[in-house]
Amino acid sequence: LSAKSTYLVTAKVRIPRGEGLTQCATTGRNCMKLSTKHRSASAEEQTVDRWNENESHRTEYGKDIIIHTYLEFTQEEFDETNVYHIFYLQGPGPGEEIEL
Repeated sequence: LSAKSTYLVTAKVRIPRGEGLTQCATTGRNCMKLSTKHRSASAEEQTVDRWNENESHRTEYGKDIIIHTYLEFTQEEFDETNVYHIFYLQGPGPGEEIEL
């Protein structure tokens, strides 16, 4: 990966247990999000949300949701003195499993 380049990220995600619409689809709570996080050498941590599920996705338990988004990273995210840089999917909520 490099800074100032555009990347296409596509993932198929399923919440296998449950029936009907997810809590995100019905209430807008416990929605999934795709984020990056890095910590600089000076201990500053920065999180950037790259994609957010919302109620309009109408996610259903047991059905696939396709995440399709373009990402561009900053030079700061790739500073060689950074302690770490992670890419992660958060959600849908406590105790719920996802398949990626």
